[in-house]
Amino acid sequence: MAFDANIGSGRESANNNQKYLTDKEVVAASYINGGIVRDIAREVSYASGVKLSAILGPSRLKEHVRARDMVIYAAKRMGLSASQIGRELDRDHSTIIVAIQREEKRRAPE
Repeated sequence: MAFDANIGSGRESANNNQKYLTDKEVVAASYINGGIVRDIAREVSYASGVKLSAILGPSRLKEHVRARDMVIYAAKRMGLSASQIGRELDRDHSTIIVAIQREEKRRAPE
């Protein structure tokens, strides 16, 4: 594998005409995704009465986990990947996948 000096330069690669993001673009994209997750978390916090810090924190209390699962589910429905959501909530992508499955099970008709 050869080193490509265009990575992070915003220029196209000579090998496959793929455009690479600049560092500034990567930071902007991260902010946009983080903004979405935080906005969802604020709305869920307001609607559920669970503090935002509890939703974003490590708490495993049932009501905090349920609120966090709702945030994760909504973010996934908005098109974010499990990895993106996990990065914004400081959790592993596999934890995000399990949370989505748990929320889908709660919402499934019986």
